[in-house]
Amino acid sequence: MNEIPRLPAPDVPLISGPSREKPPAKAPRRLFLGVFVLLAAVIAWGAFNHWRRDQSAAESQQEKANFRPTVSFAIADRRDQPIKLTLPGTTLPFDEARIFARATGYIAERRVDIGDRVHQGDLLARIAAPDLDAQLSQAIAQLGQTQAALN
Repeated sequence: MNEIPRLPAPDVPLISGPSREKPPAKAPRRLFLGVFVLLAAVIAWGAFNHWRRDQSAAESQQEKANFRPTVSFAIADRRDQPIKLTLPGTTLPFDEARIFARATGYIAERRVDIGDRVHQGDLLARIAAPDLDAQLSQAIAQLGQTQAALN
């Protein structure tokens, strides 16, 4: 009853004026500006690092040119007392040669070990050769027979 008929909404705006949309030309401009700023920052960073490395190399070269080593020294004096120094050690040959025995035998007694102090003339080991002992006994017996035959 008290209803007021409503009119449909018009397709055309009632007030005509400037549109509120941004022009499309500004978006590429901002993108170009951002890329330019980023590129400038990368170039500046690279130039700074190059300059810093150049400075470091120049400082290093300057330090190398001005380097004077510290040397410890002592004044030598002549003494009449001989210096005797005994040190442990192991001798190793420059060249090795394999040597084989002409007779059979074995080591009966070993008197020194690695690390023992030895002097010239010390007996290091005693070798037992039963075959040679038998040959020696036979030669002595044959000598006795030959001498008995001559007498």
